[in-house]
Amino acid sequence: MARPMRAAPQPLPVNANRVIIAGTALWFVAFLVLLVLSGRLAESGHLVWLWTTLAGWVLGLLGLFVATRQQRR
Repeated sequence: MARPMRAAPQPLPVNANRVIIAGTALWFVAFLVLLVLSGRLAESGHLVWLWTTLAGWVLGLLGLFVATRQQRR
């Protein structure tokens, strides 16, 4: 016996720019922490983590630009 489907909930109002800024800031903080530890990362062969956090920060900035541009239109 199939249960009747419930209606989809209404989307929550979210300020996308705040979410993107928070995520981008976290990527940047992670980059700074790993930059301090870059010597240890290089010794253990995990230097890619440093560049991953840098890429996350740059992509976050790009996402902020795109989201801001879309909201203006």
